[in-house]
Amino acid sequence: MAARALAIPLIATLFLFVVAAACVIPKSSSSSGDGAKDHPPGSAAAVGSSASPGSNAVDMASAIDAERIVDRYIEELGGAGAAQNVHSIGAMGTFEMPERRVTGNLELYAKEPNKAAVIVKTPDRSVFVIQAFDGAVGWEQSLAQDRSRLNLRRMTGAELDYLRFNSDFYWEFRLKELYPVLTLKGKENVDDREAYVVEAKTRSGNGEKLYFAADSGLLVRRDMRQPGPTGETSVQIYFDNYQAPKGVSGFRLPFTRSYIYPDRMNNIIFRLSDVTANMPLKDSTFSMPG
Repeated sequence: MAARALAIPLIATLFLFVVAAACVIPKSSSSSGDGAKDHPPGSAAAVGSSASPGSNAVDMASAIDAERIVDRYIEELGGAGAAQNVHSIGAMGTFEMPERRVTGNLELYAKEPNKAAVIVKTPDRSVFVIQAFDGAVGWEQSLAQDRSRLNLRRMTGAELDYLRFNSDFYWEFRLKELYPVLTLKGKENVDDREAYVVEAKTRSGNGEKLYFAADSGLLVRRDMRQPGPTGETSVQIYFDNYQAPKGVSGFRLPFTRSYIYPDRMNNIIFRLSDVTANMPLKDSTFSMPG
């Protein structure tokens, strides 16, 4: 299979993996992960009802309920101040493209306030991609189709805007700032688990759906439009296998992230294995090669 055919979907996913993996997720020492019944959000039944003279009240109630879900999420993570002792993350792991039967290794680095980088490669180096954001510049380096050189590309436009928006190291704790419009849309099942569905809109009007497990309160899925070098595509991101990294106590990371593309057969699974908090990282780690 041509290296370029593999690299294109992987590059598009890496763009999102870089920004999603930059966010630390603290664990509350008092949370058991099944406290949904103790912190129920308001009723979602009214959401989605037909327009009426009281529709404004319904919208306001929905926004309040959505904020309560986000507040509970932050509480389950340990509170807004819990992550302040974490300043960087370094990780090793693997990636898999099941439909294409391709596997390889990955390295991940992230540093506050908004720096991130990821490297992926297959054992035969038919795929080799570096993608990074240094706080201002987003860039990508990948193996050319003939494998004789590395191509370097600077991100612009929608790619750069989205990378900048998502690169906040403490993204989870700033959801209400980053998404000023939050609306509870109801409940759905995510992998046989009941989840609250929150529609989240940025100041620029971009919309996403965030799914919070009713039992644990954790974010388990994110639906969005993903920009890439060949345009936008729909993606569903699943977050699983929360574990504590080395070097610090009090928080967890989702060690497994699955990227599901409803419109194409290029699904990708990233599995982190060796994760270290507060790894010394120079700013040059994220800088675009000269």
